[in-house]
Amino acid sequence: MKKVLVLAPPPTPNGDLHVGHLSGPYLRADIYARYSRMLGNETYYLCGIDEHQSYVALKGRQIGLGPQETADRFAAEIEQTLSAAHIQIDLIARPSRLPHHRALVEKLFHQLHREGRIVEREESCLFCNTCQMYLFEAYVRGFCPHCDEPSGGNSCEACGRPNDCRDLRRPVCNICGTRANFQNVMRSYLPLSPYEKQLQEYLETATMSSNVRSLCEQMIKDGLPEVAVTHPANWGLSVPGSSGQKIYVWFEMAAGLLAATQALSEAIDEPGGWERFWKSTDVEIVKFLGFDNTFFYSLFFSAIFQAWDREIRLPQALLANEFYRLDGLKFSTSRNHAIWGSELLRDQNVDLVRFYLSYTGPETEQTSFTLAEYEQAVRRELLDGVQGWLHQLGSAVSNEYSGIAPSPGVWTETMHSFYGRLNDIVRKTGVGYSAKEFSTQRVARLLLDLAREARFFSHSEGHWKRVSDRRLTRNTAIALELLAAKTLALLSAPIMPGFAARLWQDLGQTKSLQIQSWPHDLEWVRPGTLISNLNRNYFDKYEDVKSLSRPVAAHT
Repeated sequence: MKKVLVLAPPPTPNGDLHVGHLSGPYLRADIYARYSRMLGNETYYLCGIDEHQSYVALKGRQIGLGPQETADRFAAEIEQTLSAAHIQIDLIARPSRLPHHRALVEKLFHQLHREGRIVEREESCLFCNTCQMYLFEAYVRGFCPHCDEPSGGNSCEACGRPNDCRDLRRPVCNICGTRANFQNVMRSYLPLSPYEKQLQEYLETATMSSNVRSLCEQMIKDGLPEVAVTHPANWGLSVPGSSGQKIYVWFEMAAGLLAATQALSEAIDEPGGWERFWKSTDVEIVKFLGFDNTFFYSLFFSAIFQAWDREIRLPQALLANEFYRLDGLKFSTSRNHAIWGSELLRDQNVDLVRFYLSYTGPETEQTSFTLAEYEQAVRRELLDGVQGWLHQLGSAVSNEYSGIAPSPGVWTETMHSFYGRLNDIVRKTGVGYSAKEFSTQRVARLLLDLAREARFFSHSEGHWKRVSDRRLTRNTAIALELLAAKTLALLSAPIMPGFAARLWQDLGQTKSLQIQSWPHDLEWVRPGTLISNLNRNYFDKYEDVKSLSRPVAAHT
């Protein structure tokens, strides 16, 4: 058994989570953490709330609340939505409530500044004469200097590359729409080029999504930038001794990761604090993220850690997803184009939602959520497919065997072939859940393949019940179907934990599924086991889906 630390980005509390958010790192990290626990690893899922983002202060300005009040309001909604999605996070770190957070951030900043790794200088920066404010991040928009797509300040969602705001093309103030001007401003910078060699070595050893790796390699080839780590702003952690300067929230988040891990170690009574997780060779760190934040989590954080302490071990895996769209368009609250996670999960069975988001999630390319396709996929694949097969199996066991699992008897060539295909699906599913080839799309399709194979096998071998002297052959067929159902419960547990637990119980399994090991080998349902209630409705609340026939109203 090893320790595994699973990380997901802290959501920004300027609104609740919509379906696009849920489809990304939060659900993917939860699925991986559940799988890791089934492997027997001591696994912890760590997330947080990104309280000090400029987007929080801007949202508060729009709705008439202060930044902290805004953060508190939407952080509560976010946590409720994550819980409703059955996303089990061991620690959700709130910077304003987290012990050690401020002290560790300031310690990191001071040390790098003292050692000359952070440098101060005056530069011409964007300024709005109308609003009389410095423009960065949430307060400015323009066109990316790298790909010329529409971009916000400091980071481009389209290409994933950072900008310094002043290099945006045609920049305008996000509050009043006025064309931005320039004004000299004193800021602190962290040059990344001194850590190019270490970052290159990291790229050669870590597991990364191809979109992450390609961006990192291109940025290193082009020359790593200097990143402003302070801004004259009115929200965030202050730079001690510097009037009006705030520590850049992305710099803060790097140290905040270690502070959150410190809080986790104290909560579980783990000696060694954050260093036990970040400096030990027996700990696996797996980071899930959205592609738009690739630069920060791959190159920026890594450079900060290398600058501070070379003994810090960087995440062994960085797994990024692309954008999930709604009806082919970007989720947008301003255009009332969103389905909120809380709304969908209120009206739908959570396992249906988790499965569909896994089935269609944006892994290597942008994908789209459509309500009509969701309804069709749920009906075709889960209700008629998976549940339909289980109902047929339940009826056969009840009518032919009085609800008692039979012993395997005589095998046919078809049965040996079916057993082999089950083994192959188990192997491929384990690969799909692994960090090196993580793909919920692939796993979801393998689960459906299992059900299709079992249903085809059921119809093919069902004819033996007509032959009175082939009872032993029929016994093997039913035992194999029960084996397939038990295998489905185990393989689907990380994606559909509620469905898996109910099916597991109905198959007469007394050991809790939550502590069940990953099935490296097929495990038969013990002959003589009482099989009950396979005819149940495994996916309740589906009939209410038509209440979401159009996007729900956006939160204001």
